[in-house]
Amino acid sequence: MLPPACAGTRRAVRLPMRLRLALLVVPSLASVATARPITVGASYGITQSKVDAAADPNTMMTAFGRIGIGRHVEAGLELQDISTPDQSTVIRTFGALLAVDLAGNKHLMPMLIAGIGVDHAAMSYGGSTDAHHYEGGFALEYRTDGGLVFGGDLRIGDRSIDSNSNMVYPLSGGVAYRAPATSQLSDGEYRSARLYVGVRF
Repeated sequence: MLPPACAGTRRAVRLPMRLRLALLVVPSLASVATARPITVGASYGITQSKVDAAADPNTMMTAFGRIGIGRHVEAGLELQDISTPDQSTVIRTFGALLAVDLAGNKHLMPMLIAGIGVDHAAMSYGGSTDAHHYEGGFALEYRTDGGLVFGGDLRIGDRSIDSNSNMVYPLSGGVAYRAPATSQLSDGEYRSARLYVGVRF
């Protein structure tokens, strides 16, 4: 049997249950935070539908954000503003993206990407088009130690037109001619390429 002084010393160094649980949970939370990086950034690129291959491609600017949902998987959102060469149509798309890392390299990372989204085209002379799309592709990203991210991707997608509103052409004598809206938001296959920069933390 331990002397009273020793027994008291033993009781003094025993940690409360809550503190012991905290010491176990905090490292776990830290590892989860490390495994769930957040990336935000912007990109510039071009896109073109297969049926409009003879025309100039549209330009697009994108704001995006991604968050890690697994060791090598990230989910994200994208908001794109697409402009036609003649500036007659403005197309905006909103989509969800999944990116899968294909290597264990700390800096240079190839990725597979897949996404879905909705599209809306508004023409300056009236009329609009709504659609949805699916796409997939390949990206190559460079991640610096300081948190900057530089990359580019190539995607192939398929778009389906959901609805078209009519354009109205005013004619002489107060008569208006209505016609189906036509825009460079086309049914079928399309391709896109972009370069992007972001911050990863």
